[in-house]
Amino acid sequence: MTLAHLVLKELSHRWVNGVLGLMSIGAAACCLAAALAALTLHDMRTEEVLRQKQRETETRVARLQEDYRVIMKKLGFNVLILPGKQDLGDFYARGFAEATMPEDYVYRLASNKLVTVRHLLPSLQQKVLWPEQHRKVLLMGIKDEVPIAEKNKLSSLMNAVDPGTAVLGHELAQEAGLEVGGKLVLMGKDFRVAKIHPERGTIDDITIWLDLDEAQALLGKEGLINGILALECACAWSDIGKVRREIARILPHTKVVESGSEKALTRAEGRYRAAEEARAALADEKRHRDELRGELESFTSVLVPVVGVVSALWLSLLAFSNVKQRRYEIALLRALGMPSRGILILVLGKMALIGFFGALAGGVPGVLFVAFLAGGISFFPVLFPPLDLLWLVLGSMLLSMMAGWIPALFAATRDPADILGEE
Repeated sequence: MTLAHLVLKELSHRWVNGVLGLMSIGAAACCLAAALAALTLHDMRTEEVLRQKQRETETRVARLQEDYRVIMKKLGFNVLILPGKQDLGDFYARGFAEATMPEDYVYRLASNKLVTVRHLLPSLQQKVLWPEQHRKVLLMGIKDEVPIAEKNKLSSLMNAVDPGTAVLGHELAQEAGLEVGGKLVLMGKDFRVAKIHPERGTIDDITIWLDLDEAQALLGKEGLINGILALECACAWSDIGKVRREIARILPHTKVVESGSEKALTRAEGRYRAAEEARAALADEKRHRDELRGELESFTSVLVPVVGVVSALWLSLLAFSNVKQRRYEIALLRALGMPSRGILILVLGKMALIGFFGALAGGVPGVLFVAFLAGGISFFPVLFPPLDLLWLVLGSMLLSMMAGWIPALFAATRDPADILGEE
């Protein structure tokens, strides 16, 4: 009869001892497998939660950024580039710049990869006498916005004025009795009224907008402008210094001023901060999930070793009890010529089988329980891949054999004559 047959016979004959050992190692395997599966499940749920939060955050940020863009667009141009020699005190007092600069400046800006501003609009403003109406007005010449290099053309913030036409402020049109489509004579030149702005309560109400080339001709300033209007990008919001540095790098002989509605800027700031809060919420969620995982790991690091030690001690006691019960059988085997190595193999082989079946009996139900909590047994392969099962089985067999090592050594080293002499 081979050692394998002896091991199997022993298990079948003393099955109560084997079942108790299997339950012991199974408890340890169940705890370990369930803990590992729970950690894997937590990681899966964390990834799912974070992906959902990331999508929500990206959607929210995109919506907020779009709101910000719309607000800033409604706000209109909020950056004005002036000639470098313009005195800012005079500019704020008069409402326009007296100094001029070449119109080519706007094209020089547009040919560079600007990141702080967009919507470049060259303009020429000057207060002039409207001799035909015997009053002063603000004359403003504009043309189409100049697109910035390597950027898609954006919808214009201010429509260009067609040559031969004029756009009037509300008060001027009312005082002069002009209507859309009517004829306007300015400084001896005829224009058709293309549009009349509604009342705004600002200097726009006494402004006449013309095509830039025609305004330059009327003022005798061909090829010159006194301002470049622009819209500040979100990347430079409330950081006019950043805008100035970029503009100065391209146009060193200019000055940059910022203007805008404080109410609109406050609303934009609120949306900007809301976007930052959305990103912070995602980081907080990740930190919270990491803390939960840390707590689960700490609990596992205590539970599994405790259960493992208790299981090993219980297995060792069972092995000692089994060896004591079989001492006469072992003594007879030794007397018949079985070496000590054979006795070691006999005892440890039984312990290895207990570890093998205990790992399966405890590990599989433990993972199935976690899989059931996760939503179904279909999660089993994900929570407990074959490689993990292999390591669990090998670990359980090793633990069981270590627990049975001292009893096996005790059985293999005793003199059979002493045991048989007890009869």
